[in-house]
Amino acid sequence: LLAACLSIEQGYSIVPVNCNNGHMEGVERAQFAVANLKKRYGNQKVNNLTKCNTGMDLHSYMLSLWYKKPDELLRQYPDLQIYQAHCLTCKVSMYVHALAFCRAKSIRCIVDGMRKSQGFFVDLPEMRERFWSICSQNGIELVTPVYNLSSDLERKRMLCDRDMSTKTLEPQCFLGCPLADMLSDGERKSL
Repeated sequence: LLAACLSIEQGYSIVPVNCNNGHMEGVERAQFAVANLKKRYGNQKVNNLTKCNTGMDLHSYMLSLWYKKPDELLRQYPDLQIYQAHCLTCKVSMYVHALAFCRAKSIRCIVDGMRKSQGFFVDLPEMRERFWSICSQNGIELVTPVYNLSSDLERKRMLCDRDMSTKTLEPQCFLGCPLADMLSDGERKSL
């Protein structure tokens, strides 16, 4: 929500896209968040919510891991933890859908609300760089306006300054897990 607000304030008109991976709660709340954005910034700056289902893509990507023998997985990805594979495949499926949508609609930019401080490995600087590269290769700019926020309190203050709810309105994945520890070099290579 804050990433959308900041993007609008930087001059962008937005098309909110909700990617439902089938493992989320509160998907219907995305509509409420969009209504709040429209109320604050107007219909000229905020388009209607577009919904896409990414669950089968997530499933397809995960199949490549599910049917491998443990020794094969260990050889190929010696330090991969399965929850990291879920997060990575989910994020990749969202980017695939977002890139296809942008290209079909001649949209030149994707805004991602990723925040380094959340602690998810898909939000680490090297992952952000990879997603930026994938977008760039497809002629799409990746904008991450809240990436360097220091805390959730800062996010809440900024939303409050904009008369937006500080409660989480976005759908939340219940499979995602923040990192327990920093990744080892082996884990980084595996991912």
